[in-house]
Amino acid sequence: MSWENICKPKDHGALGIKYIILFNESLVAKWRWSLFHQRELLWVWVLESKYKGWIGLCEWEVKACE
Repeated sequence: MSWENICKPKDHGALGIKYIILFNESLVAKWRWSLFHQRELLWVWVLESKYKGWIGLCEWEVKACE
């Protein structure tokens, strides 16, 4: 059974497992949207201070992909 078939819904005869890469990308997009639109929240301030603002967050992503 191929991975594409495993990720199909159960009602289509597969296992219904989420395609984790796509699921992760969607969660990261939601997280970034929150960073840009809800800057007053505590967790946004913590991330900005830890990664030295938006530039630090972008650099972390590049390093993680290398």
